[in-house]
Amino acid sequence: MDSFLITLLVVAIVEMGDRPQLLSAVLAMRFKNDKIIITGLLFATLINCALSAYLGSEVKGWINMDALKLFAAIAYVTGGIGMLLWYRPLDLLENWNIGAFATSFLGLFILQIGDKSQFIIGANAAQADHWIFTFFGAVIGIMIADIPAIIFKEELSNIIPLKIIRRIGGIFIIFWGIVMAMQAYHIIE
Repeated sequence: MDSFLITLLVVAIVEMGDRPQLLSAVLAMRFKNDKIIITGLLFATLINCALSAYLGSEVKGWINMDALKLFAAIAYVTGGIGMLLWYRPLDLLENWNIGAFATSFLGLFILQIGDKSQFIIGANAAQADHWIFTFFGAVIGIMIADIPAIIFKEELSNIIPLKIIRRIGGIFIIFWGIVMAMQAYHIIE
């Protein structure tokens, strides 16, 4: 159950102001159909989180717990750094003329592949008793971050201070990763 809560919290934080959240808002403005965009987001998220959590759990049998903690530490620190630094421009998928569901599903699916959340999900699943808890925590965390963007669209930045959340969240995630690294090296318990 720890894996569920930790993954939910961390993924919700790292998704705030991130590219999937921004693309979700842009697609909701473009297609003016929140339910379809949420459905596309949900299916993309279910598949990506299942792959991340399952594959992360498969790593568990290959390496020892200290190495898993170090892998998680690296995922957290790089995820936190990613929150503090601005990132690549976002492709708004304006040339995609395949409908609201297909655009949101495929666009968000592709955008989530290799995202910092995916590595954090895999790292948490590798340390969890069962990957399914990590999976559910990740799905809920992503949906908590992205659904408000779909509903409130450009008004979200007026409601939630995304820059402040990204800075504080980034520092918090980096600190948590450093603690994990120190645990992996037995500097602290």
